[in-house]
Amino acid sequence: MNKTSTYIYIYVIIMLTNTKLAAQTNINSIILDSETKNPIELVTINDKKDYAVTNKDGRFNFFTKQDSITIRIIGYETLYDVTSNFISKDTILLKPKPFMLKEVIISSENFFDKMAKKVLTDYALLPHKERFFLRALLKRNNEIQKLIDINGLLERKTLYDTDKVPMPKKNYKVLINGLRKAEISSDEYDFEMYDLKGFLNFIASNKMPPSEFDFEYKTNKDSTYTKVIAIPKSKNNKTKGYYIVDRKSYNFDEFYANYSNPRADYIEKKNLKYRLTDYTLTVTFQKNPLNGKKQIKQAKVEQKIEVATNHSTDILNMSYHFIAFPIPNSQEIKNNTKLSKNIFKINGKYNPQNWNKQETLLITEEIQNFIKKANYKFGF
Repeated sequence: MNKTSTYIYIYVIIMLTNTKLAAQTNINSIILDSETKNPIELVTINDKKDYAVTNKDGRFNFFTKQDSITIRIIGYETLYDVTSNFISKDTILLKPKPFMLKEVIISSENFFDKMAKKVLTDYALLPHKERFFLRALLKRNNEIQKLIDINGLLERKTLYDTDKVPMPKKNYKVLINGLRKAEISSDEYDFEMYDLKGFLNFIASNKMPPSEFDFEYKTNKDSTYTKVIAIPKSKNNKTKGYYIVDRKSYNFDEFYANYSNPRADYIEKKNLKYRLTDYTLTVTFQKNPLNGKKQIKQAKVEQKIEVATNHSTDILNMSYHFIAFPIPNSQEIKNNTKLSKNIFKINGKYNPQNWNKQETLLITEEIQNFIKKANYKFGF
């Protein structure tokens, strides 16, 4: 073997070795509660560079080049293990960590004040950027009508609107990298649905002040988290919810709000009237390792709207699922969409590569059946 042949041989060996080291591992599984065997939605599966989230069926599909992954959701024990141990698992069981009524009465004022002060120091009240995924789904009388999935980059000047850091009018920049959507009917009611700016503002509305709510406290078995349950003081207040608070840091890692008013007043508009009767907002948070501040990790909004016309009454169910992953502030983001545009009407290019790299949130069987019969498709 001559000298040139030796170099080529060594080069080929190095390339094969690097290819093997960089090979992706695919984990496709379902996550269930170990006691009830029910699927768990919103579980995060992540390595150091990427992430995926379980859908309503508890299913996920995650590609990784890392040697270990973490599976986490508040209220369950966290799993952290080498990647190879998850490859052959069709089902992954998570053990619940239930919350119990605290025997010792915690001072509502003291506890809440500490939590509120931490918002000013520990949360992202400064410019930050993230890679995001957003799925919006519209049902009419329990039948899916519209679906849109969006991949992109987001810049916020601040997470919250506070006295110290007021939220500016132009708080967001959104760069859409990929989009896919499908719909059965283009018929729409004449009232406003969420635009991007309104949606981002809403998921950052996490206030339940002591002036309007009483609080009940529960803690989990290992005393790592306290669940602060908000109970409205007034019968006219139709919202209730909770914070799940880390007992060491006084940071809330999850916020939940539920509004329910089946007898809400109708809003009349042209030839119809409508009313919002129910909504839920669930938000979880993560610490950005680049700046040490807490920012939104996931947010899910579900709304129920009753629409009455001269001919019929329809029930609209809308869901929005937002997932974010921190990126460096050096990443350039140029706004390429109108933030005041109805989310379902946003247009963009479909690039299969954006969706083949990582399926952040798997399509459920229900959505698959909808796509098959959709008369308008973009990106499927």
